[in-house]
Amino acid sequence: MKMKGNFLAAIIFLFFISCEKVIPIDANFLKSKLVINSIFFKDSSCTVHISSSTSVLEKITYENIEDADLSVKDSNGNLIENLQYLSNGFYKGSEKLQADNQYYLNAVHKNFNNVLATTSIPKNISIHHIDTLSYLENGKERFRISVSFIDDGDINNYYKLGVEMGKYVVDTLSLNGSTFIDSAIIYKWVKIYRDHEVLERTITNKEVIFNDNTFNGTTFSVNFSIKDVIRDSNINLAFLKLYFYNIDNSLYNYEKSIKQYFDNYDIPSTQPVQVFSNIENGFGVLSSANVNTVRLY
Repeated sequence: MKMKGNFLAAIIFLFFISCEKVIPIDANFLKSKLVINSIFFKDSSCTVHISSSTSVLEKITYENIEDADLSVKDSNGNLIENLQYLSNGFYKGSEKLQADNQYYLNAVHKNFNNVLATTSIPKNISIHHIDTLSYLENGKERFRISVSFIDDGDINNYYKLGVEMGKYVVDTLSLNGSTFIDSAIIYKWVKIYRDHEVLERTITNKEVIFNDNTFNGTTFSVNFSIKDVIRDSNINLAFLKLYFYNIDNSLYNYEKSIKQYFDNYDIPSTQPVQVFSNIENGFGVLSSANVNTVRLY
């Protein structure tokens, strides 16, 4: 759940930043709308963040919405559940979501137009095998990860890769003449080096995305590298985990658009990049993902 929470928090933070660049103003843009951000995960209940957009003429960037009515329905319009408000603009459900099901999210608030968004959680990735290799590159120790998997040829697929490490930290505390040793695990996402041309950068160097345009329907191997944290004597490694996501096209397009936005932000005379949104009558993104987690160490 920590991994999914970090993933959702990151996408919400990026969207808020993306609202700050000045784009051509029209009356529709000046009107405040609901901003919906969420990623639906297989076998998890959904968490949704809602805020309001503001005019570019205002100083504040957003305001959390605490009194909206949120509902999730299936493809036939049947109510699955109403989401309950938590805090800081977050709403949560209790029903476990399933892969390959179409979900409709509806948000109603007295001060805004009703908004609607839809997503379908992708199927599970069929991993064939994973190989790892420690090697030297320009005198630096690297750890290469090769993932072989079976791509579904019936649909267009989009993928995302990330590696998380946990390392032990130990603190020595002195209290009333006694010494206490306290240990904990710090979690950190690891920088990724792209070893395969199919891999695309995102806004962060700690994850990559790609699609199946060049290998649709085949068994494919993708390679990437990280710093060899296993052999690093300065790191008391607790674990190393690979997160391999099958993501929907909305999350893929959002990742690409937010990367383009920041790439062009400080370049003079460039057209502003519109950050991807699939929210009807609002802003933000409703996306979904199915994640395989593999412990490498």
